[in-house]
Amino acid sequence: MKKQYAIGFLFIFCMLTILPPVQHIFHPFKLAGLQGAFDKGVTPQFSFSSWRTGKFQEQADYYLKNNIGFNGELVRLRNQLDYSVFGNINTVLTLGKENYIFDPNYLFAREGTDLLLIPSVLLNHKH
Repeated sequence: MKKQYAIGFLFIFCMLTILPPVQHIFHPFKLAGLQGAFDKGVTPQFSFSSWRTGKFQEQADYYLKNNIGFNGELVRLRNQLDYSVFGNINTVLTLGKENYIFDPNYLFAREGTDLLLIPSVLLNHKH
């Protein structure tokens, strides 16, 4: 029985390790991806000078972090688990009554806490 669990665990581990690069290269599954305004990065161009300075590694890390297979689905899963289990939302928005989501700027304007005082406006104004 323990051997079956070990084989099952090994199979699942291998699939979780192999599927994201396969999805990134061959796109066997049609996925929705993430929607919105964000920078996915550009494919890094290899050169020995960029390799020596570490710039290639930084660009490759940023590109792969935002473009690896199943990225959008994993981000959605993490956000849903954070909200369902812990009640957290991963954004600058505010969760209100009956689970309505608000932009805090509207709340600041309603409360009057976003007003600029006259001296600060005059100090920032250049003649």
